[in-house]
Amino acid sequence: MASITQSQLLDRTLETMEDELRIPKKNAQDFVASLRAVVEEVIEEGLKVPLFKIVTINPSGVPAKPKRKVPDRDNPGEEKWADPQPAKLRVKATVGTSVKDALPDLDSPVGKRLVKEAKERQKKAAERAAAREAEEQKAARVKSQGKSSGKKSSAKKKK
Repeated sequence: MASITQSQLLDRTLETMEDELRIPKKNAQDFVASLRAVVEEVIEEGLKVPLFKIVTINPSGVPAKPKRKVPDRDNPGEEKWADPQPAKLRVKATVGTSVKDALPDLDSPVGKRLVKEAKERQKKAAERAAAREAEEQKAARVKSQGKSSGKKSSAKKKK
């Protein structure tokens, strides 16, 4: 998937501020640094941060999970014990409506390219899953053949 780096995004933002808004580059860099510092402070306070209808950053906590029984994926219908998990913190980002509205139409060349890239990613993921499953089946066959051919003969040698 095509993307730009963080530094490229910053450069484009600074150029826009300097060229179109007539803000000196130094002031623009100060603004970006100030914005980053304020966002980090607010996140440290555990508060939700809406960034200009572009994205909303929401820190939250996940409680600890004790040792518990969970369905066993390898043996359907059976359960196994899952290890306890400690409490943790996470950050969710919700895309704003202005970003969603900026998406290209599906009929546009960019929209078609994005859909094509998504199909290619799905196809590659399916191929990897099929290859992984084939490897697991091969390993299971080898393991079962090793058990059946590993039996020792009960015939005794005579002198």
